[in-house]
Amino acid sequence: MSNDLLSPSLAGDDGVSIFSTGALMAAAFFGGTIAVLIIAALNSHYLGRLGKDLPMLLLLVLVGAAVTFVGLEFLFGDGGRALRLAVRTGGFAAFGIAWLMHKPQLRALSTMGVKPRSPWVPVALACVVAIGAHAVLASMIVEGGDDGV
Repeated sequence: MSNDLLSPSLAGDDGVSIFSTGALMAAAFFGGTIAVLIIAALNSHYLGRLGKDLPMLLLLVLVGAAVTFVGLEFLFGDGGRALRLAVRTGGFAAFGIAWLMHKPQLRALSTMGVKPRSPWVPVALACVVAIGAHAVLASMIVEGGDDGV
């Protein structure tokens, strides 16, 4: 009798461990678009398809930046609270794109019993980088909006 019937037939890479949906969600909540981009790019790298995913990663940047800028434009008079709201909204928009991009692999993780990578250090570093980038962006917007009057 052939053992081919007993072998796994799920699509995806067997045994490749990537960051889970929870890691993407934490990056979206605490770091916004930039943090999600970093975690999604790491997932693409671990899957060996960074070149293939590059157009979607660029779309992720554009959508996240657009949502963040629109949010800042409409809510900037509210100060820091508006910035946090705009960053989180952009982050969750980016989360949706990143989740759709790696949906088969994320589902295969739980189905095949593969343990996801530990997200603590990469997500924390991605969030620190993102918070710094958002602070620079916000200071540029504030300085650019001052007409000297």
